[in-house]
Amino acid sequence: MNQPADSYGDLLRVARKPGQYPGQDAMPPRGDRSGRPLGSHAELVQSEERYRLAMEAADTGVWDLDVRTNRCYFSPHFYEMLGYQNSAEPSDLEDWFSLVHPEDLDGVRRAKVACLNGTVPKFRFEFRIKTKDGKWRWLLCKGRSAGWSSCGKVARMIGTLVDVSQTRMIQQMLRMEHNLLDLITSTSPVGIMFVEGDGHVAFANPRAEQILGLSKDQIMRRGYDSPIWQITTHTGKPFPESGQPLCEVLEIGQTLHNTCFVVRRSSGERALLSINAAPFQDPAGEIGGTVVILEDVTEQKQHERVLADSDRLLRETQRIAQLGSYVLDLALDKWSCSSKLLDILGIDDDFPLNLRGHIETVHPDFKKQFVDSYLASITRSGHFEMEYKVKRPSDGAERWVAECCELSNDETGNPCRMIGTIQDITERKAAEEAIRHLNEDLDRRVIERTSQLAAAKKEIESFSYSVSHDLRAPLRHINSYSAILVEEHGAFMTEEARDYLERICSASARMGNLIDDLLTLTRVGRTNMKRETFDISHLATQVAQMLREAEHGCTANFIIQEGLTAYGDSTLVRLVLENLLGNAMKYAGRHRSARIEFGQTNDDSGKPSFFVRDDGVGFDMAYADNMFHPFQRLHGSEFEGTGIGLATVKRIIERHGGIVWAEGKVNEGATFYFRLSSSSRR
Repeated sequence: MNQPADSYGDLLRVARKPGQYPGQDAMPPRGDRSGRPLGSHAELVQSEERYRLAMEAADTGVWDLDVRTNRCYFSPHFYEMLGYQNSAEPSDLEDWFSLVHPEDLDGVRRAKVACLNGTVPKFRFEFRIKTKDGKWRWLLCKGRSAGWSSCGKVARMIGTLVDVSQTRMIQQMLRMEHNLLDLITSTSPVGIMFVEGDGHVAFANPRAEQILGLSKDQIMRRGYDSPIWQITTHTGKPFPESGQPLCEVLEIGQTLHNTCFVVRRSSGERALLSINAAPFQDPAGEIGGTVVILEDVTEQKQHERVLADSDRLLRETQRIAQLGSYVLDLALDKWSCSSKLLDILGIDDDFPLNLRGHIETVHPDFKKQFVDSYLASITRSGHFEMEYKVKRPSDGAERWVAECCELSNDETGNPCRMIGTIQDITERKAAEEAIRHLNEDLDRRVIERTSQLAAAKKEIESFSYSVSHDLRAPLRHINSYSAILVEEHGAFMTEEARDYLERICSASARMGNLIDDLLTLTRVGRTNMKRETFDISHLATQVAQMLREAEHGCTANFIIQEGLTAYGDSTLVRLVLENLLGNAMKYAGRHRSARIEFGQTNDDSGKPSFFVRDDGVGFDMAYADNMFHPFQRLHGSEFEGTGIGLATVKRIIERHGGIVWAEGKVNEGATFYFRLSSSSRR
């Protein structure tokens, strides 16, 4: 090109000039499509106009590069695309290369070099170039070699430039949409499948694989009616079968919503699926496939069953307990309550379910107290609890209820609702009233019995006084006159008469002892106890010494464990020791080496107990329980006694809250154990 061309006409005229293009061999004159030379100027103008209009209609720019000078001609539309001022002069190609995006520049240069080297006869590539306002635009460049020098090298390159920015932006948006769709389907919590019109699965996301328990290879290209799915309806019938919803979706395009089926996975696990499906229509309105959404609702259904069971259990519990619950929304003044509470209060859904309606059910006798306490619990954010009567609007019946509620705050700390329960306690109140009457009757009976016991005690005391005085006087007379007879008239009596008289004296003495023992037994039950900690070892030593002094010639060996203490009435415990140690000396004193022990040991339960042990005549364990009853004796007249001593011991121990028992064998001795109350101290 030895002169610039400022239009398509100029470009064409250059081709018609005699001679050659610069750096170019002579080219044959241009012609029409048939190869015939353009015959006239009019035809040339018409062809030029046609070419120009076609380029403009295609939004295409033209470039023409002189390889030798590296100067390139660009058509006016190229300048319009980039916003630069149109120039009729060819410009240096490197000036335009400076506007190419750095990431694309190497590719542009490689394409130019490849065409110059003859590696490719034509080329096509896209690149970014900077516009006048500093933005990047994507251009599609197409070119080819168009002339050669005499030595066969490319001397001319020509081609077109098309603005493809809009196309690239659309492609990028499509890629973004595709990537977004991939991301959504791959991370979706529900399974997504696309079933083609012939029933084969063309797409399944990872969640669908998990839900069905199948790999993608197992799912893809399988018919929807393949047995591999192992899907059944909730009634257990195989799915799908003729007339099932998915069949209708595939055949007539009907939408499917939340239809439940059961799938058996390869592991044998059964899962409950919720299936939604909708037809996918092509632009012609034909059903090209079906989009199927799978959701594993096994846990959800289990939770729903648990909630349903909990709700049913709550209703049943409230019914059994006669207990209803409610929530009072303070902002809306709306009272939501359980069905059981409606039954307790005798109201229905038409009754005003608000605070005023709640107050209306309260019995007039309790209404003022209820209102004051309830409103106070709201204003003070406190707890409300009250038992009161209600008057049921449905039948006018009066019932006792117990209400308990608390104020609940919202997330900002402001009071928002009252949550409470109301229990029907009518039966409990009736029972309490019956118990109150019973208690009053019991109190009356106790007073009466106490009076009777006081009178009986007084009679016993009177009897004791009579025994002590009225019976003793005749006994003293008998003993006195018997002694006088023996002393003054004994010489005149026969041996038999003196024997009878001595028997009278002995019997009266035994009766005196019996009276003394009975009086002691009665005093034990009446004496006020004075509990204290005392030295029981010292007390036992005193009793043993007293018994030795009372029994002349006593050879019994008393062994007293030292340092033992007890907690109780020392006077009464002394009577216990006198009876137990006295009996031991009586039943063991017949042999000279009698051994009598007093000490402390642990019984079978591990509790400390005192004991008195002797090596005397012992007793038969078959009669062990009888010996603690009054007048019950296990031995004959060879041993003195009234049968009252052990009964007195038992009475004293029981008054201390303790226990006494005995163990023994005939002719091998006996051991008497006793334990004072659980509060006894060492």
